Amino acid sequence: MKRFCLPFHFHVTAKIKQLCVLLILGLLFSFLPVATTNAAALPPAQKVALHNTSGGVKITWGNVSHAYQYEVYRSTNGGGFQKVATLKKQNAWQYTDKKTKNAEGNTYSYYIKAIAKKNVYTPSTSETKTIVRICPIKKLKLKNIPKGVIIQCSWEDHKNIDGYEIKVAADGLKTFIVRSAGRSTTIKLVKIYSGKTYRIQARPYKKVGNTTYFGNWCNSKKIRARYML
Repeated sequence: MKRFCLPFHFHVTAKIKQLCVLLILGLLFSFLPVATTNAAALPPAQKVALHNTSGGVKITWGNVSHAYQYEVYRSTNGGGFQKVATLKKQNAWQYTDKKTKNAEGNTYSYYIKAIAKKNVYTPSTSETKTIVRICPIKKLKLKNIPKGVIIQCSWEDHKNIDGYEIKVAADGLKTFIVRSAGRSTTIKLVKIYSGKTYRIQARPYKKVGNTTYFGNWCNSKKIRARYML
């Protein structure tokens, strides 16, 4: 009985095909998502900062490499943290919390959670930052008053603050800042020159421990100083 033998070139071709299939499968598996159980964590957001603005507390932070979206968490007056925003744009590195707009005197704490796309990395959380909400001055009034070269500044009263600052600027002169006496809503500027036009702004502030929190400066108003009897 004759034995049936396959040609040598058939054996070689079959081996090559088998190796090619294994190679293709290996390449396909290499593109599958990495299991999240051993995934590295994203670096936390850096340079987290809080600012009092006219629209509310504004949170800014630095870009996190590989982050696909960010979540903003807020605590009010020492309470538990709640998510207040989800930002899905990769370049969204700031958020204004409009619900804090008129909540003067409240203490707010925030942190940022960075999340990667497709769970390639585990999320990370930034350090927590705290601010006292201070609303801006809305009605700054200026006028020249008698008995010299004197500008009187006045504004509306704010609750839950410790005092006010006035910034005074004029062309050719050094800008200076003065503070009101306590919570007084009026201040008189006497170190000024007749004929000069001054640009004046005001803001409230509150001191908590060793930290002073400020509202943002109100819109600048102009007045020409003049001597009055």
